[in-house]
Amino acid sequence: MNIQELEVVRRLKLPIKFFVINNGGYGSIVNTQNKYFEGHYVGCKEPDLTLPSLKKIADVYDLKYYLLEDEKDVQSTCKQALSGNEACLVEVIESADQETVMRVGSKMVDGKPVSGSFSDV
Repeated sequence: MNIQELEVVRRLKLPIKFFVINNGGYGSIVNTQNKYFEGHYVGCKEPDLTLPSLKKIADVYDLKYYLLEDEKDVQSTCKQALSGNEACLVEVIESADQETVMRVGSKMVDGKPVSGSFSDV
């Protein structure tokens, strides 16, 4: 949940594989702002939001780094990343406009978003 956990992974030599979806922002927030606020983006996309280099973060924590940009490379990149007995970080590039599907729907009630029930999933 935070960057300090990468230091624990490094120190204890844990063979954890991290797959990070990079869509240039916070995709779920973009979807919410599209759905409920007519696309008025605040702090969820570039250029308002800047993100650190995941390659540099991997280097700092001595993690192997893989970049997955093309779907034709999914099998080979995943095979490489999962085959070793060491920690690694795989950065998966996704379109900034990729819509995510909410598992629990929400609706606007009296101008406020109200989350649905988990039983509606």
